[in-house]
Amino acid sequence: MISVESFLRNHKPVDASVFNKNDVKNKNVCVEDDCSLEAVNSHYSENSVEIGDCEENSCHSSYRLQKYNSFNNKAVKKVDSKKACDFDSCKECALRMLDYAARSSNDLKNRLIDKGYRENIVESVIIRLEDLHLIDDEQYAQSVIRSCSSRTLGERATRMELQKKGVASAIITSSLQDARENGVFEQSAWDLGKKVAQRTRNLEPDVRRRRFFSAGARKGHDLNTLNEVYYALFKS
Repeated sequence: MISVESFLRNHKPVDASVFNKNDVKNKNVCVEDDCSLEAVNSHYSENSVEIGDCEENSCHSSYRLQKYNSFNNKAVKKVDSKKACDFDSCKECALRMLDYAARSSNDLKNRLIDKGYRENIVESVIIRLEDLHLIDDEQYAQSVIRSCSSRTLGERATRMELQKKGVASAIITSSLQDARENGVFEQSAWDLGKKVAQRTRNLEPDVRRRRFFSAGARKGHDLNTLNEVYYALFKS
């Protein structure tokens, strides 16, 4: 007779869960020293069959999971295709975007297309919102210019900001011209000069000059305007 301990010591299974004392007890197999090798082999064979069944079940489960995921992906695509042709859904999405923040017509159009709506549906929604005066690119451009002026930005930086927000080129040109004629960017340069002059009042003249012109360049101001402000605020 051979003991279970001796058998396991000389024949270690690949998976410890295949054969251990608890498994043997559950199968009513003796684990005492007088346990027969035939009983051990019988138990080992039974567990091998069970493991095979588990592997087969695992394969079926994996197949069912893949089939479920595939079905879900198709369902999501189907919902997206329905939504893409839904005028009311597109309009509601546009209104939510406008409720969050004012936008140009081009910016709103691009965002709706990115959401998955068809371009012809989006264009119809944009026209409808313009008819309701919920979108006005000229007013939007003026609000952007006011925001840039409060940040002491110059004309060049303001133009870049308008382009980034999707405002049409013709509207950008006309809006910037109106702002220039009203002295918006000149006043912005003076505001910037006053701030820099106040912050650098205890520094050397060369340092003050360098910091002012560096700030003016970053803010996108015209060099002639910066020179005028510099000689008025830093040289007096």
